[in-house]
Amino acid sequence: MLNGPRLCLRPLTVEALGALLGGDRAGAQRATGAVFPDPLAAPPLEEGALTRTRDRLAASPAELGWWAWLAVDRATGAAVGSPALSGPPDADGTVELGYATYPEFAGRGYAVEGGRLLLDWVFEDPRVRRVLAVVPPAHDASVSVARRLGLSVIGRAHDEEAGELLLLERARADQPTGPSVRH
Repeated sequence: MLNGPRLCLRPLTVEALGALLGGDRAGAQRATGAVFPDPLAAPPLEEGALTRTRDRLAASPAELGWWAWLAVDRATGAAVGSPALSGPPDADGTVELGYATYPEFAGRGYAVEGGRLLLDWVFEDPRVRRVLAVVPPAHDASVSVARRLGLSVIGRAHDEEAGELLLLERARADQPTGPSVRH
């Protein structure tokens, strides 16, 4: 668990992911201690990733924390969103960061606070050299969050489904990165 001024981040366990995927509100609330928006739904943009995350964690429980987290408002207990990682650092020490906020909680700074908490946690691991975010340039709010988290644009990529994407990077403060990924 990671605690910030307004948020508590909790890694989503196999049990919590199973409950979210199965539409089991009581199970999701029991597994996370959070109150979810009605109707119960996975955080935006994460529906497809949750099944893969659950299966990966079931096979490799030691990777808990390297995937999806739940951001919970400490004052109300409400699930407000989900910062997430792409898994443990790769051979180059790179981890990808993403974040999603439930629509009713958008624009309140939760993505920035949750992202900061998760980045602080990630950079405690000496294997991590850099964090990447891949964001469609038209998603102004997501680009703004990435910049507020200290990520800078290092290039662009193209995805068949998503179209043009910005690649943003934040290097470990005490260690420069190697050659940046450019597409």
